[in-house]
Amino acid sequence: CSALGEFIERLNCNFFYNDQFFGEEIANSAFVHYPKERWFKPGPNDELPSGILDDHCLSIYNPEDELVGSNLIDTNSGNAKRGICALPFVRYSDSEEVHFPSNLIENLFLSNGMSAGNTLFEAQVQCLSEIFERAVKKQIIQEEITLPDVPLHVLEKYPNILEGIQALETQGYPVLVKDASLGGQFPVACVALMNPKTGGFFASFGAHPTLEVALERSLTELMQGRSFEGLNDFPPPTFNSLAITEPNNYVEHFIDSSGVVSWRFFSAKPDCEFNEWDFSGTNEEEAACLFNILKDMGKEVYTAVYDDLGAPVCRILVPGYSEVYQVEDLIWDNTNRALDYREDILNLHALSDEQLAALAERLEDSQIDDYTDIITLIGIEFDENTVWGQLTVLELKLLINLALQQHEEALERAESFMQFNDNTVERGLFYQAVSAVLEITLDDELQLGDYLVNLQRMFGDQTMDAVVGSVNGNVRFYGLTPTNMQLEGLEKHLRLIESYKKLHAARAARA
Repeated sequence: CSALGEFIERLNCNFFYNDQFFGEEIANSAFVHYPKERWFKPGPNDELPSGILDDHCLSIYNPEDELVGSNLIDTNSGNAKRGICALPFVRYSDSEEVHFPSNLIENLFLSNGMSAGNTLFEAQVQCLSEIFERAVKKQIIQEEITLPDVPLHVLEKYPNILEGIQALETQGYPVLVKDASLGGQFPVACVALMNPKTGGFFASFGAHPTLEVALERSLTELMQGRSFEGLNDFPPPTFNSLAITEPNNYVEHFIDSSGVVSWRFFSAKPDCEFNEWDFSGTNEEEAACLFNILKDMGKEVYTAVYDDLGAPVCRILVPGYSEVYQVEDLIWDNTNRALDYREDILNLHALSDEQLAALAERLEDSQIDDYTDIITLIGIEFDENTVWGQLTVLELKLLINLALQQHEEALERAESFMQFNDNTVERGLFYQAVSAVLEITLDDELQLGDYLVNLQRMFGDQTMDAVVGSVNGNVRFYGLTPTNMQLEGLEKHLRLIESYKKLHAARAARA
C-alpha cells in the first residue's frame, strides 16, 4: 500500500518526468503539465511577469531582484516562445490562488512535500510530517545540535520498536534513539546507527503526530532498501563544520541519508530536554495542528490537490522552509540550462562548423563539469548501452574538436578521457588509438603510414578506420547515431513520452 501510494503521488505530481523533455508535440499542445496551468510572457527586457508568485514568495526567491523570466522557462516543454508555465496553488492562510512556475518547483523541491492518502486529511498529515522531518533534520545536522535520548521506560511502551533496536544491537550495530522534537516543537524522532566495522554513522529521521509512528518510521528508514553490507558505505562523523554545512551534504541526506554528521551528535549533554510529545488526533485535527505549527513559525503554506488517479494527492510548498536545493540555483544552476544545448546536441550531425564552434564555446563558457553526462544535461533518456548513453560533456567537446580538426585540443581531452574514463572498454580503446594517431599527426618528424599496420594489428581494422577518419575529418561523431528534435531512433525516451501521453490524455479527458 505504501509503495502504491508513493507511485500515485509521484505520477500525479509528474515527478517521474521531472527533468525530461516531453517532445515538441506536447510542448505545443493545449496544456503541458495540467489543464489548469497558466502561461506568462516575460517582459521585453526579460522581466518577471506579473501574476506569478506573490509578494511573500518573491521576497524569498527574488530578494536581490536578480531573477529574470528566462530563468523560469520549464525544462519539460523547453518552449521559451510560449513563456513561463505556472501551476495553481492555494495559499493556506487566506485560500487565495497563487501561480508557481513549474521550473521553480522542479528545481528546488524535488519530491519533498507530496503525498497520497486514503483521505485528503491523511495525505496532508503525511505531507506535512515529511516536510517537518526533512527541515528539522537539516537544522539538527547543520547546527550540530545534540539530541536527548528517548528513555528506556518510554521505548518499553513500544515493544515492536524495542525488539527491532535490540536485533540491530545483537548484529553488532550500536543504536541511539533520540527525541528530535527540539523540546516538543516538532513531531520528529531519530534512530541512529553506529558501524564499528567501518567507523561509519547513519542517522535516520521520521515524523508523524504520534511518537510511536515517528520512531517506527525512523527505524524502518534505517534499513529500507539496504542489506547489512550496505551499512558499510556510510561516512564517519566529523568535527569539520564546513563539511557539515556544505549545501550538497543536505542534498545527500535528503536522497539517501549518506551525508556526514557531527561528532557532537554523540555528546551525553543534550542541547534540549527530552519531551514525550503527542500531536495525535483525528486526521483532520492532526493536519490542522501541523498547519498551525508552520503558521506560528511565520511560514506561508501553499497547497495543490490532485485526485485523478483514484486516491487524493496533495502537494505542499513552504517557501523558505521545505526546499531541498538552494534558492540561488534558480539563477546559477537551473535545470533549464538544457535549453541552451538540447536542440544543438540532438542535431549534432547536421550542424555547420560555425555552429559546432559556437556550441563548444557555450559549453566551455558555462563551466559545466566535464563529467556531467549528456542525459542529465539535456533531459533525454538515451539507452545507457549506447555511446549516447555514456556521453559526457568532456567527450562531446573532444568529438567537436575532432570534427573541427582542432588536433591539439583533441589530444589534451583524449588524455583526460583516458585518465578518468569509466566508459566501455571499446570506447577507451578507441580514444587510446585516437591519442596515438594525434601524437603522430602533430609530430612533424613522424608519418602515420609508418605506424598504421601495427596500429591495425593492435586495435583492429574497423577501429583504426574510424580513428583515422575521425582525425582527418572524414568521420564525424563516431559512435553517435544521428537523431534530431523529433528524437528519431531514441526508443527509450520515446517510450517515456508515450507513458506521459497516457497521463496527459487522462488529464485532458477530465478537464
